[in-house]
Amino acid sequence: MALPVPNLDDRRFQDLVDDAKRLVQQRCPEWTDHNVSDPGVTLIELFAWMTDQLLYRVNRVPDRNYVKFLELIGIRLFPPSAARGDVTLAVIDPAPMATPAELPPVELGHKSRAIDALMCRALLEGCKKPLPDGLHFESEMFGQCCGTEDMRIGVKNFLANGPRVKAEFVHR
Repeated sequence: MALPVPNLDDRRFQDLVDDAKRLVQQRCPEWTDHNVSDPGVTLIELFAWMTDQLLYRVNRVPDRNYVKFLELIGIRLFPPSAARGDVTLAVIDPAPMATPAELPPVELGHKSRAIDALMCRALLEGCKKPLPDGLHFESEMFGQCCGTEDMRIGVKNFLANGPRVKAEFVHR
């Protein structure tokens, strides 16, 4: 992760010109022609432009240089470390869940009746079991989905053609 880029000086061309003209009025009150056509103002604008270019480059200091500048004033970065934090999880009731007798028809998009039947069975029967048994049953059903001929056809089609081309399933 890159360090936040500091803006070492946020003055721009017009700010520099205005500051210089203010200083001219304080230090040299006899200079009264502050129009763009005055050679002195032309020099002020030239130096303001050069300073603006310099400030732009200074504000674009690479991370490596920024870290070295910090080290020069005695600031060391912390070494990388693993993130840590507290997590609170709600307790899941391990009792079987109330489930309907059958699931409503849903278009899952893959058009394989064999995989649909296994997934519906996993959900309907898995939810009726205590949590550990239900999770085990659902994982077995999803494993059976992966073993179907339709899954092999679907994966082969996806790898060859991408997600937009429909596969020709055999429903086994």
